[in-house]
Parts: sequence; C-alpha cells; structure tokens
Amino acid sequence: MTSKKRTLSVVLAGVLLLSGVATAGMGSAAAEVTANDSLSVTVDQADDYSATVTVTHNGSAVTNASVNVSVTDDNVTYAGAGEYVTDENGTVELSAPAENVTVEVAAEKNGATGATSATLVADATEEPLEGSLGVSVSETDDGATVSVTHNGSAVEGASVTVGVTDDNTTYAGAGDYTTDASGTVSLPAPSENVTVEVTATKDNATGTTTATLTASEGEQSFGNLVSSFVHEMLNAGDDGGPIGQAVSEFVTENNPGNASEKKPDDAGKPDHAGPSDNTTAENETDEGSSQGPPENAGNDEDGDDQKGNGSGDAGNDGGSNGNGNGKAKGNGR
Repeated sequence: MTSKKRTLSVVLAGVLLLSGVATAGMGSAAAEVTANDSLSVTVDQADDYSATVTVTHNGSAVTNASVNVSVTDDNVTYAGAGEYVTDENGTVELSAPAENVTVEVAAEKNGATGATSATLVADATEEPLEGSLGVSVSETDDGATVSVTHNGSAVEGASVTVGVTDDNTTYAGAGDYTTDASGTVSLPAPSENVTVEVTATKDNATGTTTATLTASEGEQSFGNLVSSFVHEMLNAGDDGGPIGQAVSEFVTENNPGNASEKKPDDAGKPDHAGPSDNTTAENETDEGSSQGPPENAGNDEDGDDQKGNGSGDAGNDGGSNGNGNGKAKGNGR
C-alpha cells in the first residue's frame, strides 16, 4: 500500500514538471521574433499622467525587447527619457512629465524593430507658476486690452488689478479682473486722459506695468476739459497770475454754451427790426453832429429875432384900417 502511494506521488510530480516545461516552452515561443519581423509599439497615458509603452508582434507581447525613449524638442526635458527593457507583458512604464512633451519610442529585438511617437501631457495643477509675468496694455477703438503672459504663453485665470495713479482722476475701468483663455482683459474707454497701474498675479508669479489711456474728443466733457486745464497749470507751476482768473478766461473761451463768442462777424438784427448795432455805432461817430431838425424847420427863438418891424406900408395901402404897424415874418425890415 505504501509503495502504491509513493508511485502515485512520483507520477503526479512528473506530470506537474512536464506541465511547467510545456508552459515555459509556449511562453518562449510567443516572444521569439526574427530580423524580418516588425514590432508594434504603442504608448498609452494614464489618468495619473504616467505612460505605458507596449511592444507586440502579431498581437503577442514581446519580452526583453530594448526600448529607447527620447524627446523631439531639444528645449524640453523629460525625466522618462532613456533606455528600457520590456517585462513579461511586453511593457515599459514611463513617469509623468513635468511639462507637455513629445517623445519618440523605438523598440528592437533580434533585429526586429518598431517605433512610434506620442505627446505626453503634464498635469497643469502640479506646477505653480514662478517668477515674473509679462503684462502689457494696448489701446483699442473702444477701450484697452490687458495681456498677461508667462514665458511667452498666455496665462488664463490670472488676477488683474487696475488702479489710477492720480487721486484726482477717476476711471470707470478701475477694479479687479480675471484673464480669459487667451490671457486678456478688456477695459472700457476713459472719459478723460488717465494713467493706470496694472498688476497681474497667478500662483507665485506676478507682474506690473503702467500705461496712459487717452480719451477721444467725443468722450471728453467740458468739465473734464476744465479739470485737465487746472491740473496742467498746477503741474506746470504756472505763475502767470491768479489761477482763478486763468480758469475763468479758459471757461469763457472754450465753453460751448457761449454762443455769443461763436457768433459770425456779420450777425446782427434783421433789416426790418431797425438799425443794426453797426449802423447805430456809425451814426454815433460819423453823423452825430449833423443830426437834428430839417434845414427848413424854423427856430422859434430865432424867428422872434427876425420878426419884421415894417413901416406900415401895407397898412397905408389898406386905407382906413390901422396905423401901419402890421407884423410880417421875414428877413426884410
């Protein structure tokens, strides 16, 4: 009985041994390739941004294949670049990139080769921005545009603060903004000339610039014109006289409400409304001494002096009627 048990154990051991050899032989056969064969190479990136290289031949994994990983852009570095050997699954694991990178992957075994390229995407949330941000302001037809960049690339989601440098000036565009996908912020047109300070921040990077925004003539009100004039005088240290007098003269000359200042030289009363101002002035200067009663109009006082004192000839001619003292106006005596 004991010998039968021993015999059975030996048989079972032999079967297991043969099964192992057969399995190993099948695995070796699947991995064998020749120089005339071509290898299929694929690269798949996982959710954690790591990547897996898989080498196959006719759908079967190729073990112990040499794999070379290199970057295509000399200005980009990748920690996963280098030499590898595929495992029993015909795969190689690559680390997650610190920045977006395109890699070239070449595989070789027994003279059989294969290659592919792939772009590995970096997790943008892992690497905060460092250093300086580029901030620029450009005027447009309807306002201004702030652009924020980092190493030449647009920065989305940057915090932008716009403020005026002169406390006596106001600007409707002052405030806080966030850059869009193209790294820009739109500002409204100013109602008066204004100098703004623009500061952008994201992560550990920041940048600042100043710019003068110019108001168009249509946007500038008369009040703003007066304000600008006063500021110019104050900044220039004008000592040409009392500032109030200068402002008054400026207002008189430039106020659009002063219609009389803009009246044409030939403007005046209509012809049917009586003599114009110019005619009156001329009469006062040119005809003042000649104006008076008509020449044939007598002067009572002068007439009295010229009353005739005749000798009564007319009375004598009249016969019995009077003493000849009749009066007659005239120059004769």
